[in-house]
Amino acid sequence: MNKLRFEFDCQRPVASYQQALNQALKHPLVVGISHDHNQYAVEAQGDKTELGQLADELGAKLPLSCWLKRAQIKAIDTITTQSSPLPQATSEAAFCPDCADAVLADKPWQANCRQCSPKTEVQTQAVITAYGEDLSGLAVPLKQLFAVGHAQFETLWGQVELYLPEQIPSHCQRLLFCRLEAINHAFAVSNQAIERLSSLEKPALIASVNPGFAAHNQLPRSLYQCQFADDLVTLKLSQLLANKGVAFVGVATVSGLEPSLIGSFGEHPIALRHRQASAQISVSTEPLHEHASVKDFQAHWAKGRVSLSHQPAHPSAGPSWHAACALHAAQVIQEDNHRLGALYLSCSGLSGLLYQDSQQNYQWLVQLASPVPTPAQLIQSMQQQGNSAERLVRQLQSKLPEQLARWQVLSHSFNLSSFSAFLASASWCLGFSESADSSIAKDALIARALRYNASNAPRIDYPLSRNHEGVLQINWHKSLQACLSYRLADPDQLDKVAFGIIDSFADFVANWLEQLDADEGVDAIALAGDEFENPVLLDRIRLRVGHNQTLLLPQELGFDGANIALGALYLRRRR
Repeated sequence: MNKLRFEFDCQRPVASYQQALNQALKHPLVVGISHDHNQYAVEAQGDKTELGQLADELGAKLPLSCWLKRAQIKAIDTITTQSSPLPQATSEAAFCPDCADAVLADKPWQANCRQCSPKTEVQTQAVITAYGEDLSGLAVPLKQLFAVGHAQFETLWGQVELYLPEQIPSHCQRLLFCRLEAINHAFAVSNQAIERLSSLEKPALIASVNPGFAAHNQLPRSLYQCQFADDLVTLKLSQLLANKGVAFVGVATVSGLEPSLIGSFGEHPIALRHRQASAQISVSTEPLHEHASVKDFQAHWAKGRVSLSHQPAHPSAGPSWHAACALHAAQVIQEDNHRLGALYLSCSGLSGLLYQDSQQNYQWLVQLASPVPTPAQLIQSMQQQGNSAERLVRQLQSKLPEQLARWQVLSHSFNLSSFSAFLASASWCLGFSESADSSIAKDALIARALRYNASNAPRIDYPLSRNHEGVLQINWHKSLQACLSYRLADPDQLDKVAFGIIDSFADFVANWLEQLDADEGVDAIALAGDEFENPVLLDRIRLRVGHNQTLLLPQELGFDGANIALGALYLRRRR
């Protein structure tokens, strides 16, 4: 008899594999299964033909997870696994093969299938009531979609609005692809990225739209979250739309949960945002509060466990405390005595580098607190400075008079101090976007940076000054002035400048962290905040900072949601 071991090494626990292994245990050839340190294993014995058939069956039952690092088969001499089932786990598969086959064949699916990720009973019933168990009722909203270009649909995750390509509005930031091959025309994405999009979790990822594709389809944005069908309703819709020649549609969440969002950290995927409605984690340190509500998540502690649920409520910690919450979340997850700092970068909240001193008081080393000027405000400020700044303004008036006039007319206005706000203003200064929407302008710059494939780039300085509390803050004016200088000096190399803006910021962050380590002796830095959805920023922070510092990623909880609610339980002071 031949003995084989099938191993599936994963980056993190995959509950669907746990379920599949328990099912595999019923196979007559399987003698044992195991789950140890994120490795799932099946051991079997039989003749070569039988084991070959088992390998095919396991491949079908264990579809690709985006967290799978390696799968291999090894000949073994001794059985080391157990014949008892693994503990029950909740599936994270968007849908299982059996339910998918049923829906695509116009047959009823199993509403409470344990192989599919759990949906709320209310939302499941809403879908059945609207469309029937075979989803034949989708014909009604589909008719509206083709009549007016957009329509709302009930899905198992909540209500969404779909837009035909020619009707996609600027606020829609997600594209649902109905055909696998269409995504290669739309985005410059790798085969690895396609595999992750197609994985059993069906996550979304952020990618830059190919300029030709964007122009042909008149897409208003440069970056989109792209995805395939992530529940049985959108799976059926994708089939129906593809049959009518529609390759993709815009999708916006009306109510319910946004899809999971993944990014890349070197060669490995990371979870930027989780879709799970609830989760539980064990904690060894009793929190200061039993309940906290932050970022539409609620955290509740009882008997050594924290329950996290997606449920909007009045926040117990305002945006100025979210960095401290991120720090405490990392301390809880780390569960050791290491000294940590938190690099919290938020598109809307107070951002910067935070730590606790020897008295456990919160201290900012650097804050992103100064409002970012719009191009018109920047020009006005430069005119008052004299010398080189005033000369630069005269050059702009001579070479780009129409651009300066548009800056005065466009209603650029935001009172934000975030890095995203700076990227939007830099995008306007460099001429990447004429839209008054700061998020569209920001995305235009990030898309330019993504298209730049080299590593050498101009350096942008981020000069610091101290506020009345002695905290270092960035002078955005000087950084934007440098962008204007580069635009005049080399207007044909602006992709390089876009990349240099983000890379230089990551380099400055690395310098701040070196100073913090020298002054306070930190052992690791926790990353958090929705700014890290910027793929260029995340990658440059990894390269610039990761060489010298241990970086902690809030993998199990996402970067700016449940992790903040968890940390709020330990916050020493709350609003």
